Amino acid sequence: CSQFGFCGNSADHCEVGNGCQASCWPAAVCGDGDCSGLETCSTCHWDCGPCQPRGIVHSCLNENDYALTFDDGPTGVTEGLLDILADEGVKASFFVIGSLVPTRRPTLQRAYNEGHFIASHTNTHPDLATKSAAQIRKELNDADQNVADTICERMRIARPPYGSLTAEGQKVVEDMGYMIVNWNLDTFDWKYAENEPQTIFNRVQSIMDEKYPGSIIHLQHDRVQQSIDTVRTIIGMVRAKGYNFVRVDECVYGHNPDPLPATLAFTRTSCGYDPPGGPQGANADCVYSAWTEWSDCPTECGEFLHTRTRWPVAAATGTGEACVWHDSMLKETEHCGNPCGCGG
Repeated sequence: CSQFGFCGNSADHCEVGNGCQASCWPAAVCGDGDCSGLETCSTCHWDCGPCQPRGIVHSCLNENDYALTFDDGPTGVTEGLLDILADEGVKASFFVIGSLVPTRRPTLQRAYNEGHFIASHTNTHPDLATKSAAQIRKELNDADQNVADTICERMRIARPPYGSLTAEGQKVVEDMGYMIVNWNLDTFDWKYAENEPQTIFNRVQSIMDEKYPGSIIHLQHDRVQQSIDTVRTIIGMVRAKGYNFVRVDECVYGHNPDPLPATLAFTRTSCGYDPPGGPQGANADCVYSAWTEWSDCPTECGEFLHTRTRWPVAAATGTGEACVWHDSMLKETEHCGNPCGCGG
């Protein structure tokens, strides 16, 4: 087996690009993690390493960057994790399950207030590869609503449960405005934390040694106390190797990402914010920003497309029409350029 879990001795089993086999790119490889029953398919299986469809991020822009990410919270152990991160002065990223938020709002608010990054792990943690486009949109919209009711911001990065997503599903998620971020270091804490924590440390050390001075997006879960108990040791190991801790947004956008427009923040009365123009009534539709200027059209001869965009600035209230995070509502495209009479 290769380091990515692909078995065989032909050229098709060698690492290509980001770890995908030449014969299956841009699809992914499915299997059970022990190299049995591998088959070419259109979904990305979570046990098979970083073989992912085009466009899904699994590493950082800058060398030596290390993004600690935690899935499946907030839970009863998240507060203890936040204590450790505060003691160590480390900022992490939390891919949260939206349906867990209503009973853990103070925990999520604390994570946000202390400078950690909040991202989407859907609302109920289904395998999105088995869901329709409408079901995927509902999962992400419901999660966004639960989180935005607490931190007053829309999540802009998402991670599909199990890393599982078809090419069609990927387009749905990206069309909603999300960047999809998976990982290239799976601690397997869900499997080893309770009885074999040393296995987690060994995996972290081995992959750090392999990738240094490259970058790492580290996957762990804030749902089991035994996993949280490994975090302080892992932080020490990462620092000793010479990596720099970054949030996942810094990881994928760079250390000084341009801030999102202020209007991308949800402004809603349930967060203590008033929408532009004053508070909305009990049943008000989503409010969208004005359209931006049209993007520049190339000056060379030919026919091109340019676009303009807008975004929600106030969520619907009551029975009002909900915001739609989809290009059909947020993006307009028209032809431009000079298709005729070029070149004399």
